[in-house]
Amino acid sequence: MTDVINNFFVGSSCSLVVNLISEPGDRARAGYRGQDCDPKVVSGETRRANNVVQWIRHVIRKDGISMFIPSTRRVVQRSCMLRDGLRLAIKDGITTHSLKRRHPYSEWKLFAVNNIAAGGIAGYLAHLVTYPFRADVSRSSLLSEPLSLYKGYWQSVGPSVAFCTVFFGLYDTFNGLNPYSSYKFRHVDTDRNVLVYRILVGQVSAFVAALLSQPYVVVSHRLLHRNPYDLTGMNRKYYNAHHAMARIVAEEGMSQLFRGLVFYPSLLVGLMVVVYDYFKKLPQTSIETGSDFRP
Repeated sequence: MTDVINNFFVGSSCSLVVNLISEPGDRARAGYRGQDCDPKVVSGETRRANNVVQWIRHVIRKDGISMFIPSTRRVVQRSCMLRDGLRLAIKDGITTHSLKRRHPYSEWKLFAVNNIAAGGIAGYLAHLVTYPFRADVSRSSLLSEPLSLYKGYWQSVGPSVAFCTVFFGLYDTFNGLNPYSSYKFRHVDTDRNVLVYRILVGQVSAFVAALLSQPYVVVSHRLLHRNPYDLTGMNRKYYNAHHAMARIVAEEGMSQLFRGLVFYPSLLVGLMVVVYDYFKKLPQTSIETGSDFRP
């Protein structure tokens, strides 16, 4: 239990730093995507930006540069620290007990399946806990309509589970198979090679996870922002996530499932997990997890 609490606080601290770095880009991306819902843009009063750079220039001329200055308060309000800390703590808690005394080389299939399952469970539980803390929940709804806290939950859980399943599954599996931790490489600078290997694995895992989870991000956005008058009856456009994905591919093409794909937030997450794996060892030097196995 002490390890889980320690991992939670270390993961939350790493998440705070990473989200402060990525927050200006996240705000620019969210603002550019949401400009079609702006009444001034719809009415033609304000010109629609053709790309993110034009949107940033327009916002700076109108409101100044202050909108893109990182704010710890905004990061905390978005519950990013809580979400990432729970993901890492739950994932390591599961792998610590399920992979104890499992050798990643001789039992690599079971090792990989355990890591994939741990990542998916961690993503689901973290999303379940942090979803009521999203920005669009008002304080009055907490008392009047408690069930509204999870309104739209099933439409939004897909991207989180998909990203965590792929990312943690790849990252922990390939770090467990790290060749530079073997006895064959004890004559070289193993610490440096292990660090470089982990960084490369983290970046590749984040790249693949962002690519494979992007269709779920697009489908989740469509389901959450669909016309409220088309939610029932024969005119209903999307019945569920699978129906929405199939209809988007049939009507708009496969490329629409990857629209708005940006890799830099995921690459920062890949670097965050490497830093987390380093700092979590400081309070306790020997922690057996799926990604820290030493034959």
